[in-house]
Amino acid sequence: MDLFSAEYILFLLPAKVLIYCILPGKWRRHWLTLISLLFLGSFGLLSTAVALTVSLITYGASIRIASSTTTHTKKVWSLTGISSIVSLLLFSRIIEGDQGFGNWALVGLSYYGLMSIAYLADVYSGKTAVAVNYFTMALYTIYFPHLIAGPISQPADLLPQFQRLPLPSRKTVAVALKQILYGLFCKLVLADRMGILVDPVLDNDGGSNFWLYVSASFGYSIQIYFDFAGYSFLVVGISRLFGLSIINNVNRPYLATTTKEFWKRWHISLTDWLRRYLYIPLGGAGTAGYFL
Repeated sequence: MDLFSAEYILFLLPAKVLIYCILPGKWRRHWLTLISLLFLGSFGLLSTAVALTVSLITYGASIRIASSTTTHTKKVWSLTGISSIVSLLLFSRIIEGDQGFGNWALVGLSYYGLMSIAYLADVYSGKTAVAVNYFTMALYTIYFPHLIAGPISQPADLLPQFQRLPLPSRKTVAVALKQILYGLFCKLVLADRMGILVDPVLDNDGGSNFWLYVSASFGYSIQIYFDFAGYSFLVVGISRLFGLSIINNVNRPYLATTTKEFWKRWHISLTDWLRRYLYIPLGGAGTAGYFL
């Protein structure tokens, strides 16, 4: 299912939002879960099955962590849950590179897999409470806007919102529509049009014209920026229509003056995840890790 298609933007998305707004509060979570499952299902049953499996592993491990009476037991359940998710991430890379599996790509696993690891790490450290039930955990995993290009939302930011799920205000809807339109402009007008210009040159290695190849390479950097920015603004806008606030994943990285600043502006949620759950736990910044 293409989030940028005219059919989705003009028909499917408005229908989803309208039904969401009509439903009583307690049913909105179920509706978001259903449309997320249908979105995943459009890419194949394997993607759906793996996503539900990850959510089940994550929820089960988090309950065990929270109910453990010793640090050793908490550590065992944390590592069991995290290693299971990492194994699935590695498995996805194997089948994507194996032609024998055909087109069985596991949509969104890289994003919700890292989100699930973050959740288990935060439950272990006491930063996040266990999700109130499995269905909330499942929605955290399969929420459809973040499946294609992120962001990797923090559990403390997203899970509480799934408990409230308020109706969007008129001001929120206006902001959401602006972000959606800007995302469409970035992706369909800027990124895709730039691709038409640079792809033939890069596919041909620029022919014998060195400067043409350099120009095309520069154009490609612009293309991938607007492609990613388009997705980021689109999913932020879509989420606002459902009363949810998620992080915008990009912030003009090419205006950065240092490499460090560049990575803070490009794929912001991934950089933050790496800092929180790899750099600091491994002793970065002079801190002790989760499992040390």
